[in-house]
Amino acid sequence: MVDAFDTTESMVNLTLSSYFITYAVGLLFWGPLSEKFGRKPILLVGIGSYMLASILCALSGSIEHLIASRVLQAFAGSAITVVSTAIVKDMFEGRERERIMATIMSLVIIAPMVAPYWGHFCCKSLLGA
Repeated sequence: MVDAFDTTESMVNLTLSSYFITYAVGLLFWGPLSEKFGRKPILLVGIGSYMLASILCALSGSIEHLIASRVLQAFAGSAITVVSTAIVKDMFEGRERERIMATIMSLVIIAPMVAPYWGHFCCKSLLGA
């Protein structure tokens, strides 16, 4: 990504740092809204916004644009996490809840770290670059 955007490693790392900071703030924002307006509307807003932000990430022509798109992606992704966590807590108890939550949280932590690199690799492969 450093070569693709002609930037520094610290700027590329900022895509991840800004993602996690925004994601943490988003969790606090979406939680009360999912209680007030229900799970489904917040989930749909989160999924739709995440898809739009992902398209913006793919179309990024500069590292600054990518960072801004990742911030939007993190905010939307936090809505999805809040709702999925709430649904698991609503539907399951005991060991089954713990197992499902462990799986969800593992994916939540790993996906943002590997997604940009994997996406960049796939784009390069598809474009033959």
